[in-house]
Amino acid sequence: MTVQVGETVRPAEPEGALARPVLRRILAAVVVAAWVAWAVPSWMSSLHEVRPHEFIADVESGRISGYQVVTTVRSEPFSLATQWMADVPAADEQGRPVDGPPRQVVYMLEGETRTRWSPEVAFSVGERDVLTALIESGARPFTPETQPPSRDWAAYPALVAAGLALVGLVLLPPTLGTRPFWVLSATLGMGLGVVAYAVTELWWRGSPSAAEGARLRWWHGVIVAFVGGLVVAVLRAAIT
Repeated sequence: MTVQVGETVRPAEPEGALARPVLRRILAAVVVAAWVAWAVPSWMSSLHEVRPHEFIADVESGRISGYQVVTTVRSEPFSLATQWMADVPAADEQGRPVDGPPRQVVYMLEGETRTRWSPEVAFSVGERDVLTALIESGARPFTPETQPPSRDWAAYPALVAAGLALVGLVLLPPTLGTRPFWVLSATLGMGLGVVAYAVTELWWRGSPSAAEGARLRWWHGVIVAFVGGLVVAVLRAAIT
């Protein structure tokens, strides 16, 4: 390695047990596999927003197996907690709100894995009101059997992925970016910062003899977190 006059070169940190490429790649594979085990169920549990004309088409298809009239929906796709929650108004046994026509409907289609959400419900389907059309199509209010499945267990593999990435970051000196850079990058939504660390620092790791100044610093992490957050928000909206 060539050192210029005035350049300070810090001694490389010992890599310990993770110095062996096979161990690093096993750790990287486990991190990515755990991330996938979280991301797929999280996507399946997220709400699929539909427009009024799509909701009407679903009603007319007769494939709606269950529904729930709601007043407010709080959707948080790709989060560690429950993907969505809803406030349910007082209703009769057919799900008809006692305080007026339905404003939003959450429902399931036969053969589909994702729950659908119509935030703007059409007031009528043909000459019938929405709930009459739903009931005549064979749909019924959600019961314990037809309720969308809970996949809150998906938070556990997400925690495993984050924990293993943290272990790798502590035990193995990073080569592409500094530790503060990776901590800030890990704040990217959907866990993409953790995946980026596993791929670039554990699977395709650079030479630890690189100059200290060549690594990405904390301010690069701020930029990645900000710009990447905007990109992830668009991506999340596109796939949910």
